[in-house]
Amino acid sequence: MLQDASRTSERLTRVYNDAVQQRQGKIDDGRFLQVLERDVLPPWRAQRQRLAQVQGLPREEQRLVEECGTFFQMREESWELVGRAVRHSDPRSAEQSEQKALESEQFARQFAADAGRLLDQVKKELDQDFNWMAGLDRQAFLVHYEMARQVGEEARREMEERYRFHLAVQEIHGRLSAHNKQVQATLRQIAGKRELTQDEFRVTLDVLGQAHDALGQALDAAAQLRLPPLKNVTPGEPLGPLLLSRPLAARLSGASNRLDGQWIGRFLEQVGEVLDKGQRIHFKSLGGILALQERVAERWAAMRAAP
Repeated sequence: MLQDASRTSERLTRVYNDAVQQRQGKIDDGRFLQVLERDVLPPWRAQRQRLAQVQGLPREEQRLVEECGTFFQMREESWELVGRAVRHSDPRSAEQSEQKALESEQFARQFAADAGRLLDQVKKELDQDFNWMAGLDRQAFLVHYEMARQVGEEARREMEERYRFHLAVQEIHGRLSAHNKQVQATLRQIAGKRELTQDEFRVTLDVLGQAHDALGQALDAAAQLRLPPLKNVTPGEPLGPLLLSRPLAARLSGASNRLDGQWIGRFLEQVGEVLDKGQRIHFKSLGGILALQERVAERWAAMRAAP
């Protein structure tokens, strides 16, 4: 639920910020109000209402959901005041909107800190579980690899190739996912701000550039991987073209003096596509490994039982 709310917040804040920038000369007040009242506020309110309906979570998680709902309420009130200020040329409403926006940003920073503390706690618990599971995974590989070696060279080679492919996909997905999280965190920091400081602008540009490089490297690495036999894919084909259906968006110039909201949206869509398809391939790969382990174990058991 919080991930959905975060994505909704980032998407609609980009739409709002783009409209604010275009109002400086490209669109009139009527068009700005249309974007605000048709494209931004209705889906924002719907997300706030979904958050309000969430019940029954563990205490800390429930508190975070409620705090997220409070942030949505504060930002909604700020945007409603913006609409009133523009529609009625009301400086008082404009002033109140700026104050409410500042309060929502301060609340968002506190919320992010609270969420970060909970995330750290969960991460420690997950790390313990992952270390335990990693030990089991290693034991499973060693046992089945030895079985495959005894069954025959073809089985041993397939086992090794499938594991190499699986770990490579896991590495690609992990690295890109880390950059995506950094981009999302950076965009949250600047969400709702009408103007950025030079440092904020440069940091955001650098983070986007690094993520773009990471996406390009991920696609290059995937192009070198050949698909093993999996459901609904052609064995032997390169993985790269399967992950991204369109050419990679050009990198933002380091000399840019503004953040292009349309470019950011298009780039995030491409990152999301690669992550989603990479995850699906990873799941299919795991299924292929488990099926191979089962076949190898059956053949090994039959060999042991033979007189």
